[in-house]
Formats: sequence, structure tokens, C-alpha cells
Amino acid sequence: MRTSFCLLLCLAVNGCSDALPQREQPVGTCTLEADCGTSGQVCKANQCVPCSAHGDCASQVCDSYGDLGGVGRCAPPSNIIYVNNSDPDAQDCAVGQGTQALPFCEVAQAMAQLAVQPGKIISLQKSPTAYQVPPLDSTPGSVVLVGPGASAAGKQAVLVTTALDAHLQVGGGTSLVLDGVVLSVAGISAAPNAKVALRQSTITSLEHGAAFDGSQVILDRDLFTQNNLRLSFSSSTVSITNTVIAGNAAEPSMNLIEVIGGSGVFQFNTVAYNSLSSTTAPVLSCVNAAGFAVKNSIFVQNGSTQQLAPGCAAVGNSLIVGQQDTTPGQLKQEPAFAAPALLDLRLQPLDPTNREFIFDKAVQVNPSAEKNVDHDYSGTPRPQGAGHDIGAFELLTR
Repeated sequence: MRTSFCLLLCLAVNGCSDALPQREQPVGTCTLEADCGTSGQVCKANQCVPCSAHGDCASQVCDSYGDLGGVGRCAPPSNIIYVNNSDPDAQDCAVGQGTQALPFCEVAQAMAQLAVQPGKIISLQKSPTAYQVPPLDSTPGSVVLVGPGASAAGKQAVLVTTALDAHLQVGGGTSLVLDGVVLSVAGISAAPNAKVALRQSTITSLEHGAAFDGSQVILDRDLFTQNNLRLSFSSSTVSITNTVIAGNAAEPSMNLIEVIGGSGVFQFNTVAYNSLSSTTAPVLSCVNAAGFAVKNSIFVQNGSTQQLAPGCAAVGNSLIVGQQDTTPGQLKQEPAFAAPALLDLRLQPLDPTNREFIFDKAVQVNPSAEKNVDHDYSGTPRPQGAGHDIGAFELLTR
């Protein structure tokens, strides 16, 4: 009798299947990304929500910044050229079509397709083998290279260049976006009228630093480490936010960061544990750069007693510069980091110095006019608590 009753009940609710009984189904609106339809959202905890990382999306491309199809939307595979060099023999590169099922094996193949299908995104899949990027000094138009983001070795998209001098060269008229990659080149150079955005990426092995001349530059959620580094911005429009610059060395008598003219902002960054050869060379030098604001950042333990040159337009009491620094009008404090020997520069939540001088203490933050102030290096929304935290990391819990 019980079996017959269950059968009748089953028929009454549009048939039976091997699915879980209704009382055991997860509560929500979706189980797969496809259930979210054309919204471009992803399914998390059985709810359709905006994506926040490339790995959230079946297409492997999430628009976190609003320039790849819509903020919080997964880019459709039809707008993506896929490259995967992890196992060229298995993938049969001869028949590669740039799709997820039949990816190209080389960036040059994707670039050739981009020339006839401008506007597409190049998605680089995780691989133990580096991707070779051709010079971009004579490549007008938009080039967007998206990788899987920070991950273990062999599960990243490492970029090198085929240029003879091993420099990544970006010519005038080129708009380059590198998002979620590891950039390992000898140097970076961008010509006047070039546009360069480095986001959610690691930049390493620079032997000759990076020089941007008359360019538009956006750096956000980047890690610069293990470089012989000088970041030079000349007559450029620059936005550097939520970035960690740590474990680098500067050439003799060179500044770590140099701004000459131009305009922009240096905000919510942590510059620490770098090695300057001169104890008097400023970490950040500014020449004729009254339009370049420096604020809400940490400069400590860089081998110099002078963190900022006098010409920098630094907002008062917004910078943590260390107890030995001579910069007037700033906070002479030493933050407590999670694990400085490992360059883990997240802030210890219970440290009294952090709590008194760093947490919730950012000033002159204008979310309606300033880019990338709504998140930190890890993607944690800002602010948490009563205000924005100084430095690259926002404390998630108070």
C-alpha cells in the first residue's frame, strides 16, 4: 500500500526521477551556472550571484572591472580566444581553433585571430610552460590577456616575451590589459599614447625595471617581487592601488619608484622590505608631479630613512613611513605584519599599532571619483568597519 501511494504521489508531481526527494534538494535558485541563464552570473550556494574571480566562470573569464562585458558577469565563450600550451601533443595544435574544446597552443596564433576579430579576449589556461608573447610595439588596438590568477607553480599563466631584449614593449596606440597572469620579463616599456592595465598579477624577474612614457597606466591588486626594480612614470596618467611592492632591489642610487610630471594617484599600497643601495635615496621620488597624489599607503623597512622625496604631493597623516623616516607630517609607526619573513604583509588584527593608526584610518577617499577603492589586494570589499584601512589589505573582521 505504501509503495502504491508513493507511485501515485510521484505521478502527481510530474513524474519520477533519480533526483533527491524534494525535502533533500538544496534551497535556492540554481545548481549550475547554466541555470542563471543570460545573466552572466554564477551559481554559488544555490544562488545566482555576480562572479568575483576568473575561476568562478565556466568560460574562465570574469569581468571584475567592467571592461570585459559587464561588472560581475562571466564573459561568453563566443567572445574569447582560448590558448592552452600545457600539453601541445595531446591538444593537436594543428587543428586548434581557439575554442575551449580546441584551443590554440601559442599566443601568436591568438594574436593572428585577434587581428581579424578585434575586441575578443585571449584566455590563457593554467600551464607549467610559459607563454611567449610577441612584441606589442606595432600592434594598434586592444589586446586583453587573461590568466587564471594567483596559483601554485604549474597552475599559472606565466608570460615571457619573444623580443630580443626580453622587454615587453607596448607601442603608442596599443591598449594592453594583463589580468591574472605572472609577468616574467627583463623590462617593460610603454610608449606615448599607450594604455597599460596590470591587474591581479605578479610581476617578477625585471632586471631593468619598467618605464612608462606619456602613457595611461593602471596597476591594481598586483604583486611586484624579486625584481631589480625601478618603476618610472614620465608625463603619464597613473593609478596605482591595492598593490604590494616587496622583496625587490633598486639599482645603485636609484629610487624604487619615480614619477616625473603627469598626474594620478598612489593609494592603498604596501611598499615594504625592499633593498635600496643608498640609505638616503627616497623610495618614491616625485619631480614636477603636483598632480600625483600619494595617500593611504605603507612605506616601511626599505633600507632608506627617506621614504618620500620632498616633491611628492603626499596627503598629511595618511602614510605609515616607519619610525626612522624623516618625512614630515606622516605617521612614524611600524606595522605588524602576518609573516614579514615570507613577505606575507597582511596586517595582524590585534596589534595595538595597527588598531590605533591603520585600521579605519584612511583619509580623503572618494569612491565616486577614484577607481578601485571598493576592494583590497585580495578582493575583500572596502571598507570593513568604520572606514578604509591604510595599505594594500583591508582587515576582514574587527
